Amino acid sequence: MRIEGNTVIFQSMPVMYEKEESGVKPNTVRILEFHEEVELMKASERLTHIQIRESYHNSKFIRELTDVSKIGELLGKSVYIFSWRHEE
Repeated sequence: MRIEGNTVIFQSMPVMYEKEESGVKPNTVRILEFHEEVELMKASERLTHIQIRESYHNSKFIRELTDVSKIGELLGKSVYIFSWRHEE
């Protein structure tokens, strides 16, 4: 995870990227380390967009972030769902 300005940035594997970019799956589940969760909390007021980058190529897309929800913890890390509005 990286945050630049009002955008949170993640990388996805090709098979997930295709689903996310097409709108079939307009969300991503991420396990965040403690320092990433702190960074997310500090930026939460200004975050309006999400960028997903395909891990093997330079493909990427940006969408309007609609929800960020912490859904649990796993082995001392936090599990979040980041959802966005798919562009028609």
